[in-house]
Amino acid sequence: MKKMLMIMGIVVGAVFLLSACTAQPQKIEMPEKKLAINEASVQALGHWKVILKPKEVSLQAVPEVNAVDIRCYRDDMICVETLASFYQKSDGNATANPTLYPHRFVYKVTKWDATTVLARSETSVADIELKVLLNDKTITRAMLDTKAASAPGTPPTVVWSWVLE
Repeated sequence: MKKMLMIMGIVVGAVFLLSACTAQPQKIEMPEKKLAINEASVQALGHWKVILKPKEVSLQAVPEVNAVDIRCYRDDMICVETLASFYQKSDGNATANPTLYPHRFVYKVTKWDATTVLARSETSVADIELKVLLNDKTITRAMLDTKAASAPGTPPTVVWSWVLE
């Protein structure tokens, strides 16, 4: 009986030691939304949460884990978005190792009034639009399909959209 209790004690101790030494997945914390708005600038920190994405697309344009810093300057009529994207298998690339990518987007401000800052970055694939609703303290980001054939004067189609959280 003593031998049995001793063996059980050793087994329980080994299981406890093994579980303590096993690497546990770390939860990744993303920055919470913070805004500083005045007449001359908008500064925002947070992360993008997808609100619209194409059904047929599996690879995420902005991965679920990300962090973003946005700075808009009225005198220069530009916004600069610095985005850290952490791509994982869950973002649609089943063979990828987790990888962190930095991105920098410069937007030309097309509208800045008492309620809205609207800025756009034109690329060869699609345009990206930032919209800051000053009263609501809401920032959205949309990828627009401006390159597809459409009738003149037709507004571009929103392909992806995100909200700052």
